[in-house]
Amino acid sequence: MTFPETVKTTLWDIIDEMSLSISSFVNNPDKDFLRRRKLDFKKMMRLIISMESGSMNHELLKFFNYDFSAPTSSAFYQQRSKLSVSAFRHLLREFNLNYSRLYRESG
Repeated sequence: MTFPETVKTTLWDIIDEMSLSISSFVNNPDKDFLRRRKLDFKKMMRLIISMESGSMNHELLKFFNYDFSAPTSSAFYQQRSKLSVSAFRHLLREFNLNYSRLYRESG
């Protein structure tokens, strides 16, 4: 596996772990991300991390492999508002811890 693939896998693994305790990473733990949606917690986190500089509609279409039943921009904004800032803090902290360990082990 190449280094970029390893980095991406690391991020996705951390998001998978986070999805086991969603209530810690949303604004309203009793309501947010409980119902089944096209943009669930994991997809939202992955989409936000992988977004580039395209328009929101283009980014959504690209993420959903140009399937025209992809969620709308409005759906994205509604789901994004459910995510807590702590979700991204946790993701980046865990990611940095993982790579600082690798750096110490290799050096």
